[in-house]
Amino acid sequence: MMTRVAPPRLTVPDRDIPTQLAQPRQNQQSFAEVPANISIIEPIVLEVVIRIEEGGEVMVYEETTRILEGNITRQEAQILASSILEQWEFEPTYMGEQAVVQEYVLQLMITGD
Repeated sequence: MMTRVAPPRLTVPDRDIPTQLAQPRQNQQSFAEVPANISIIEPIVLEVVIRIEEGGEVMVYEETTRILEGNITRQEAQILASSILEQWEFEPTYMGEQAVVQEYVLQLMITGD
């Protein structure tokens, strides 16, 4: 499975604009393990809200997962988004020289390639 990610967007873009936005540490397209009970037959596009901690760890707000494209259940979408993003690391968000916790909207484009 291959996952491409669009650049992260701030959940509240007009509040305390960071000096450096968080970015994935890996390439913008990445291969990830898919849970055995989920089959990727056609492209899937998901949008989810995440929180990136000061150290770059990701917390996924599963309940925010939206299916923008693809034939997948909401529960499968939540599991898929979490399982992919929990394998990723991010460069944290910075306000000046200080790493800070920040929430982002992230769009994932997933194919079975």
